[in-house]
Amino acid sequence: MEFDSNGQIKKIIPTTQGVKPRPIQLILNILSDKPTKPNAEISMEAQVIDFKAVKIEIYANGNKIGEVAKGKSKFRWKSVPSGFYQIYAVATDKSGEKTSSNK
Repeated sequence: MEFDSNGQIKKIIPTTQGVKPRPIQLILNILSDKPTKPNAEISMEAQVIDFKAVKIEIYANGNKIGEVAKGKSKFRWKSVPSGFYQIYAVATDKSGEKTSSNK
């Protein structure tokens, strides 16, 4: 709140300009938390909250492993090579704004 020189509250006039709101939340849920055998399949679910995503890309160790549709989607990573992976998702809206799940 701001006051003018007379101590009165200044009028606030809302505008449609300003900083674009950032995407709120992207959740990537790996449906199993146990180690898997080589060439197994890993199922995961990606969900975007309060953001109009047009696509959600899934990455493992920085390499894109797949893409799912907007909203809440399931993804299966098939024939996973043995190793350790940092898996995360990146959601993109129609204007090109992006947000990612925890890396």
